[in-house]
This record gives sequence, C-alpha cells and structure tokens, in this order.
Amino acid sequence: MRGAHSSRIVAIVAVLIIGVGIMVRMLGQLSIELWADEALWANKLIEGTAGWIRPPAYMAATKVLLSVRNNEVMLRSLSLLPSLVQLPLMFLLLRRIVAPGAALAGVFLLAVHPTVVAMAKEFKPYALEACLHTALIGLALAYIQSPRTRVLVVLGVVAAVAPPFAWSPVFIYPGVFLAVGLTAWRARRRHDVVIAVASVVATLLVLGAVFVARLRNADPHPEFWGASYNVFYLGSSIVGRLEWIADRTNGLMSWPLRLKWLVHVVAQAKMVSSLLVGVGVVSLVFRRQGSLLLLLVLPWGVMLAFNQAGQWPWGVFRTNLFVLAWALPLLMIGFEAIRGVLTRRHRLAGAALVALGVITLAGAAPVRLAAFRHKGRGTFTADASIVQGLRLLKATVGTPAKKVVVAFDGQGCTVMRYYRDHHETVSAELGPWMRAHVDARCSVGRDAGYHRMLADEILPLDDSYWVLVAKTTNGRYANKVVRPTCATSLQKRLRGSTLLWCGKGDDPRPTLGHSGSSP
Repeated sequence: MRGAHSSRIVAIVAVLIIGVGIMVRMLGQLSIELWADEALWANKLIEGTAGWIRPPAYMAATKVLLSVRNNEVMLRSLSLLPSLVQLPLMFLLLRRIVAPGAALAGVFLLAVHPTVVAMAKEFKPYALEACLHTALIGLALAYIQSPRTRVLVVLGVVAAVAPPFAWSPVFIYPGVFLAVGLTAWRARRRHDVVIAVASVVATLLVLGAVFVARLRNADPHPEFWGASYNVFYLGSSIVGRLEWIADRTNGLMSWPLRLKWLVHVVAQAKMVSSLLVGVGVVSLVFRRQGSLLLLLVLPWGVMLAFNQAGQWPWGVFRTNLFVLAWALPLLMIGFEAIRGVLTRRHRLAGAALVALGVITLAGAAPVRLAAFRHKGRGTFTADASIVQGLRLLKATVGTPAKKVVVAFDGQGCTVMRYYRDHHETVSAELGPWMRAHVDARCSVGRDAGYHRMLADEILPLDDSYWVLVAKTTNGRYANKVVRPTCATSLQKRLRGSTLLWCGKGDDPRPTLGHSGSSP
C-alpha cells in the first residue's frame, strides 16, 4: 500500500514537472519573430531552393504544414511537438534505470533547460532529433528489460522512418540494434532475431536512399567549421588531437547539462555534469551492464569516428542537442552511484548530497524561467526586431513620392524577405507598401559585406536613406559606420533592431511614427 502511495506521488510530481516544461515551451510561440537562420531556411523551403543540409522529410512535412498556414507557429511545429513529447519519454526512460527521485530530477533538468526550450521555438530539426534518440533508446531498453515482439516491431519502424527526418540517429543505430539483437538471441527468441535483422536491413536501405538522394553531394567544410567553432581538429599532432578530444568531449557533455545557475558561485560548476557522466560510465562498467553501455556509451564513439572523418561537429554546438538522450541518463546514474557510496559509508553525507540536489534544482527553476533568452529575443514577450522597424518606417514615411532607400544587414535582410513575401498576415500588411515605396538594399554576407554595400551603394547616394539592422548590443553598424557619414541623423533603438535615418544637407528631420503592435 505504501509503495502504491509513493508511486502515486512520483506520478503527480512528474506530471507537474512535465507541465512546467510544456508551459515554458508554449509561451512566446505566437510572438517571437523569426531570426536570420530560421528566415533563411523558410525562404529556401518556400521558394524551392533548400539544399542537402536539412533532412528531406523534415522539410517536406514543414512545407505541407505551411500550405495550411504560413506563419511562425507552423514553421516551428516540428520542433515544438517533439520537444513536448520528449518530456514524458525521458521520464519513462529514466524510471527504467534510476530511482524515482533521480528520474524526477533528470526530467526537471530537461524541462527547464534554456537551450532545449530555445530549440523548441526554432525552425530547426534539433528538437526532433533529440526526441527520436530518446524514443529509440527508450524502446530498446523496454525490450531488453521485458522482451516483447510488438516493442521490437515499433522500434524497427521508428528506426527505419527516422533517417529522412534526422541525420543523427545513425550514431545510435549500432548500439540499439546490437543491444536488442543480443537480448533476443540470448532469450532464444529466434523470430525476434529475424525481426531485428529485418529492421537493420530496412533502416540501411532507407539510409542508403537518403545518402544517394541528398548526402552524396554533401560538403561539411570541416576546415571552415573547425576554424570558426573548433568542432573539428585541424592539427596534425597525435597528442594534440587527444587533448582536443578530451577538451571538446568535456564541453559536449557539460554543454547541455552543466549547472549554469551555479557558475557565478562555484567557478568549476560547469564540470559537475561531466564528472557525473564519467562516474555513470564507470558505474555501468563495474556493474557489467553491457546493454546500457551499448545504448548510452557506444554512440559517443560512433559520433567521434564521424567527427574524425570530418563529417560531424564535436563540441559545444547546437547540432548536438540530441546527446541529451545519452548524457542525461548517464548523469543521473552517476548521481545515484555517488549518493549510494556516501549513504552506505556516511549516511549524513548522502542525505546532504540529496538535499543539495533538491535545493539546487528548486533554486534553478525561477532563475531559468526568468532568464530564457535567445539571440536577444525574449521567450515570453515579443522582442520582434525587423517587423517592428518596418512598421515604424511605414508609419513615418507613409506614401512618399519616390521610393525610400533602406539598407539591411545580411541577417536582417533574410528576415525582412520572409515577412515581406511569405508570412500570411505581415506580408499582406507590409508587402504591397514595401514593393511600392521601399528600395531595399541587402548586403551579401555579414559584417564585411554590409560595410561594402554601405560604401559602394548607399553612402554615394544624394538622397537621404534609412538603415534597419538586427543589432542592438553595441549599435556598431549605426554608430561606427553610418552616423559619421551623415550630415543629419535620427536613430530609434528597438528591441532587437536599430532603425536609423541619414539625411543629406538640409533634409528636414523626420518625425518618427508609431510602429504598432508586434506580430
């Protein structure tokens, strides 16, 4: 009876935590404007120019959704929905390998982690990948612990369907299929062995089709990404390579999981999750839990092999959000291992560790919920940048006799194009006016391209012009590039953008209008 009561309490707490995770993912979905990367790929998708880098089924499904409604919510729905589904899947996965308290702590970390929440609000496949990894590992573990043919069939179907939607499940296929195949073989379930082999063949066929159709022309540019983000090793020293792998592995494990809310208190706090993940691996080795080692540890080696071949980034990078599905269970296993040792030898120390964990997690909630930021845009309110600037510009210039010149930086231009040409409501509001009254000048590339555009196309103009850039932190474009060249200038700092007017000679200074409501 007491056990049933405890289980009921755990279930209630889990529902509350998952509810918090759903809430923070839903808030802001209707009000956050696309940023440059999202707008770039939205334009490519709508205009039919998307390349190999995005999974074909992910893009095709999104295009179907856009045929229903073309707005931010539809673009991001294949990120939002999997991010919501991952919460209960992760809890069920953790409950199979750790105690209820550790499972609740793990799903809490997932529920309120700012990067995970941010990826649920972006038109990118990373949240879907994380959900697929969680589902595949959870299904494999369910079969290992209680072999049932229908679970194996579902696992095989998910594995075969996944490649067109996400590239990264290839890293966990070896561990997943080895673990379930060995389980079926040892249990003498020969028909399940056949199903496992058939699943492998089907998955490889789908992977082959995706490779032929999309990835055979792929060029991951390891030199560029290695130099820009340090996610590929570019040296030749063996010792240097090993040091780089160790450093990047620490970053990769601690990136999604490090206790960021403690960084200002404990300088080494970012190492906490790496330490616990390492303890989790050692614990599995000593306990001889081969199946969990295949499911949670082998994927690291497979992904590292892809990295060393220059095919996948290794390190602190958003494309590796899916490692949560491997690292979070390892972290909680490590936590339980340390707690168990301390409790056996020093009961008070074990209790103190649990109390510290509870206090840390409890204190993290309001901090995390209050601090979700991404690219300068708020999660709970509309920090819209380009659209607000365009509305303010329209209210200010109205219907001029001749087109006004507006200079956009490379990132702001892609956002402007989506809202001017494609968004279902903003394009109807601003599109006709812009095509009739705005001469939009866009830079090719970022800083250098923008500077060249200003110098070659904008500054030589005899007429006044406007500048709308998606920069707010230091205003370097407006203050260092544009303003010194203007006889008269007027600047309006918006949340997420800067609108600036540069007059020539005795041009009258305009009076700024009102930008209206946010999208």
